[in-house]
Amino acid sequence: MNNKIEKNKSTRALKSYKYTSAILAFILWSVWAYFINIESDNNMVSAFAQGASSFFITLMMIKLIEFFYNFFPKNRWFFILPSIVTVGLTSSFVVFIHMWIDTANIFFTVLPTVMVSFLFALYTTRKFKRIT
Repeated sequence: MNNKIEKNKSTRALKSYKYTSAILAFILWSVWAYFINIESDNNMVSAFAQGASSFFITLMMIKLIEFFYNFFPKNRWFFILPSIVTVGLTSSFVVFIHMWIDTANIFFTVLPTVMVSFLFALYTTRKFKRIT
């Protein structure tokens, strides 16, 4: 019974972590994209696209990290592999979106988000390691 209560607490904490992270990602990265593309005609579109994709990708990242965490063998690389694969997939998607909407400064719009998302992925992987 105690194990079930602990698992329930962990699940609630992970859900709260996921949604809080997604909301903060939306705010931070949409503001960042707006200012980095301030001289562009479509800075509002770029800002919304970056914020929205950051929100949804943050939600997806946690599921992807959990999937890859359970998928990869538990060797010396297992801690970093889920983060590399997840950030690689999600970053490719974000770059494609910005190319599609013709964002002026794609490199500077996306680079900080990739770096922070990699750190976020490592931290989330560590959280999964503690829970399991």
